[in-house]
Amino acid sequence: MTKRKSKGLFVVFSIILTILLVASFFNFTYPFTIKGVYYRYTSFLSSFSLGEDVGKSVRIVYRAEQEDDQQNESYIKLRHSTINQLHQIATDAGYSDVTVATYGENGITLQVGNILTREDEQYIQALIGNPAPIVFCASNDKTQYFANRHDVASVTMTQNASQTGGTDYGITITFKNKQKVLDAIRDDSGNITGNLYVFLGDQTLMNGDLSLSSYEELLEQSGQITFTSSSFEDANQTQEYINTIRTGLLDLNLTQIESNTITPSYGQKAALLITIAILVFVLASFIYLIVRYGQLGWLSCFTLLFFITISMFIMQSIPILHVNFSGFIGMVIAYIVAFDSLVCVLESTRTYYNSDTKLYIALTQSRKDHLIRTLISNLLLAVTGVICVFMPVAGLSSFGWPMLIMPIVSLFTSLVLFRLFTNMYLPLNSYDGKKCNFHKGGKNA
Repeated sequence: MTKRKSKGLFVVFSIILTILLVASFFNFTYPFTIKGVYYRYTSFLSSFSLGEDVGKSVRIVYRAEQEDDQQNESYIKLRHSTINQLHQIATDAGYSDVTVATYGENGITLQVGNILTREDEQYIQALIGNPAPIVFCASNDKTQYFANRHDVASVTMTQNASQTGGTDYGITITFKNKQKVLDAIRDDSGNITGNLYVFLGDQTLMNGDLSLSSYEELLEQSGQITFTSSSFEDANQTQEYINTIRTGLLDLNLTQIESNTITPSYGQKAALLITIAILVFVLASFIYLIVRYGQLGWLSCFTLLFFITISMFIMQSIPILHVNFSGFIGMVIAYIVAFDSLVCVLESTRTYYNSDTKLYIALTQSRKDHLIRTLISNLLLAVTGVICVFMPVAGLSSFGWPMLIMPIVSLFTSLVLFRLFTNMYLPLNSYDGKKCNFHKGGKNA
């Protein structure tokens, strides 16, 4: 590799790293509009889902009651199914840190963590703050319904190719007993007239925009109705609509008793203080590398920055991943192992150079010597991470994700990127160990 090519590659990778650093740590509003709206970019760091011990959460307590026609059913089973339904609705809405449990003799408590903004808090309140039963009517009189929540088996999203080349989104409602629904909406002559109206408590979800005659055939065949709306612009908006509908399908009537915001168990600024402590630790490790190994120390810092930003990108991209205090500990451990992998190579290079070996030979030999050690240490961490991820305890799961992802990234940065960067560096300095604070003759032996 020529010096010119080496310098050019360093410029390219520096630009890539700058983009990754901005994407990882900075939030900003785009300088252009999309359909007249200025959208805001959220950094990798701000996109992490935080656990209840380091992030704010919303807690809602409900009184859970049976309807008159449910008195013959087991209240314990109905409450258990309602708990599962609430948990599914919250997780489908994008929240991973969700806890739903019994409360007293006839109550349910819902706690949703990782509440980053006031909008998140308001969204949870609007979504499942005070659920109301759903009814389906053939007229605008919601008291004359032909089906209610007990008749619905499932609510799912449909996607079909549109004539314009995009995607049309819809909602399909499957009824448990299609014949019961058909009998309810037909008159004495067996004809279906009128439109479909859907009400969720006092809220109108659908106001006659689907003719009953237009879905009679589908209802007879599969026990389903499917409707679309101009509001279903994308999958996220359609899923929000589905989540709203599903709150009306809960097995018990829920009445909100109280709702409040809970500060993190480690304090309001816990996540910020932990993040600052980790950044100080990383900065101290960078200073150590630079002071002790000179130009090779700078190269190691360059490699570790790629390790950090790539790891953050992957972890924030996993919807079910959330980070609590144990997750931060897992990150620190994974970083220490990645840091140690580079330090071992550099120390071995120093030893070889002190024993009168040329710099480029010393560096190449050191990478070979520590290949197996780097593989074993990172793979052991990854195996530990796999075990912890599948544990039902939230703390262990949070600890496991960084232990699984970051060692794999470390293998890539240590064995691929660092090797590439040192190969790019050697054309610029193949012999002068003093630039790396190495000295022949035993000064640092």
